[in-house]
Amino acid sequence: MTKSKYCLAALLVLLQATGCTKDTSTTDDEDDGNWIKRSTFEGVARSEAVAFVINDLAYVGTGYDGEERLQDFWSYNAALNSWEQKATFPGVARSSAAGFSTGTNGYIATGYDGTNKLKDCWQYNATSNEWVQKADFGGSARYDAVAAGISGQGFISSGWDGNYRKDLWQYDPSADTWTQKVSLSGDKRQAAVCFVHDNKLYVGLGQDNGTTVNDLHEYDPATETWTEKRKLTSISDESYDDDYSDIVRYNAVAFVIGDKAYVTTGTNGSLTNKTWEYDFSTDTWSRKTAFERSSRTGAVAFTIQDRGFVTTGNSGSSYYDDLNEFNPAQTYEEND
Repeated sequence: MTKSKYCLAALLVLLQATGCTKDTSTTDDEDDGNWIKRSTFEGVARSEAVAFVINDLAYVGTGYDGEERLQDFWSYNAALNSWEQKATFPGVARSSAAGFSTGTNGYIATGYDGTNKLKDCWQYNATSNEWVQKADFGGSARYDAVAAGISGQGFISSGWDGNYRKDLWQYDPSADTWTQKVSLSGDKRQAAVCFVHDNKLYVGLGQDNGTTVNDLHEYDPATETWTEKRKLTSISDESYDDDYSDIVRYNAVAFVIGDKAYVTTGTNGSLTNKTWEYDFSTDTWSRKTAFERSSRTGAVAFTIQDRGFVTTGNSGSSYYDDLNEFNPAQTYEEND
């Protein structure tokens, strides 16, 4: 073999080992959608951070970098593809917290400081770039919960407080109060995903007693009712779910673009970069182009003006700071 061939073989082995090549072992629809590198997150690489969006700016902060919990906080402007540091989070440094936004304010609640489970809640004012402590979360101290803002109200559900949880709490910013609502139907869980569409909250996946959860539930705040959607594994006699081989996972991320939701990264026995699209109108899933960077867990995702982004996360002792945008309308094209 010539020297150039040896170098090429070594390069291919290196790329495969570092997860930089696209997995082409599955179906052709993994060429449906394209991942595009954007400006690297400007803080230190980390996992288990929080993210929320206010007025077309994404905010990312807290988390764990492999050595310590963090308090720094950053905003991302998708129009300019740039990051800017914001006021430091004044609460206890933490990872695995829950974050949501309502209006011009963002909130961080719960989490883990390396020793203690937390239940304090902090409000970030994007206009003044200031933090204010608010009423403690109404449920038990916990981490790995999910959170979202809907119609000016905040919602936190599930997580781990020494036991797996399924309770749902609503936060009213005007009254600074927490109210318990009807608990999530289905299994208890931690490290689930949640997303919002048409003013409804969707909670699914996650881990319960060491087992990945294969369900998705819709909560309507207007009627205070939960509706279970189709299972996320192939358990029916119909053909729609025959391909549902690797949707289930925990510590994944989810984001919404238009009338579709997307789930990617996370863990199910091992790390996965498989990406799946959820169609709200048909309650069915289809496989899309796999996340093109290193497989990871504990990442964060956000949507800005119908554009979906994924950043941070870790794989073992490797922590990440890359930012990647998913465009479902493009065909896969390998990019550095």
